[in-house]
Amino acid sequence: MKIAYAIVVGLLAAVGHAAAQPTDAPADTVIALERGACERRCAVYSVTIRGDGSVTYEGRHYVRTTGIKRSRISP
Repeated sequence: MKIAYAIVVGLLAAVGHAAAQPTDAPADTVIALERGACERRCAVYSVTIRGDGSVTYEGRHYVRTTGIKRSRISP
């Protein structure tokens, strides 16, 4: 669980840093990260970041926060 949380926080920090620089990315840009099940107790979650700055997290199994969470970052 700690690894999944660290990956999500790191990804959001990296995207936030990249978004601070000028970019001509179209509004329909989508960045998606998904981790699926494994033979043991692996975290199962997905994170989607859209060009308009919307962020959707869906925690499924073996994560600290389950369910769908939405947020925004600077485009």
